[in-house]
Amino acid sequence: GKHVLCEKPFTANAEEARAVQSVAAKRKLLCREAFHYKEHPANKAVAELLQSGAIGQLKQLAVQVLIPAWAFTKDDIRFQARLAGGTMMDAGCYCAHTLRFFPGCSKPVVTSAAAGKLMDAGAVDGCMQAALSYPAGRSGASGVLGAAAVGSLEADLRHKGLWPRTRFIATGTKGRLEINNFILPSMGHSISVTKTLTQPDSPNNKADSLGDGLREQRQSIEVYGSGESNYYYQLSRFVSDLKVLEDKQAPKQAKRAVRQAMVDDARDAIDNMTLIDSIYTAAGLPLRQPTSAHAAVLAAGKARR
Repeated sequence: GKHVLCEKPFTANAEEARAVQSVAAKRKLLCREAFHYKEHPANKAVAELLQSGAIGQLKQLAVQVLIPAWAFTKDDIRFQARLAGGTMMDAGCYCAHTLRFFPGCSKPVVTSAAAGKLMDAGAVDGCMQAALSYPAGRSGASGVLGAAAVGSLEADLRHKGLWPRTRFIATGTKGRLEINNFILPSMGHSISVTKTLTQPDSPNNKADSLGDGLREQRQSIEVYGSGESNYYYQLSRFVSDLKVLEDKQAPKQAKRAVRQAMVDDARDAIDNMTLIDSIYTAAGLPLRQPTSAHAAVLAAGKARR
């Protein structure tokens, strides 16, 4: 078998994701979903800020990925049910992932979802909105999610706007963080952190008085690292991990780290597809199916007629 860096979304649904990762585990192969955005230093910085409590306990998370309708024709593969199409499987899979990656929570729960701009006989979502909650005990290792924390996503591949919009906003008990253009931060991005302070402001940061002894401190951040693209960082880590796996002389500690990353990769891919499945179910749409399974369903329907 071959090691695989797989384009997102990982599979058509969670069942298929579990099957693929089961084969990879048995054959001791690296099988990683290619969410390139999370490899960029800017997004790593956002995750670190949130999970370290920079804006306090997280109360609300919101993400938008809005792509103009002119970007894709109506017969694009993204809108074909037989190819497991749908906005949730494209722009939406980023949204689902950010609501897990940035706060460090692997398994939020879908509370509602609504699909719109339906295509391909109503089976394919042109846009999707969903609301999530973060139940106690499922918050992951970061421990910064408040007891009543909620999340929301808006994904649209038929957006009326002229330019794409990719934005993530987090609101906490001590402030607010926003990153714009999180999908391709190497092409330009902005991270703004607004904190509510009870102590006097620092002369090095702008702060506005809110009254009642409170002050609002604003900070703008840009993180480019070495200036390379997401794809460079992603491929560099993938190649580095492969070298460790295949090098018989590699330190045991390095091998353990890569093997743990393989376990984490598998869980991440399965958990993200599970969340996507839950959103489709909540929206009243069928789960996406592998092409072979979709063809079999159509054939069975024709036979019954």
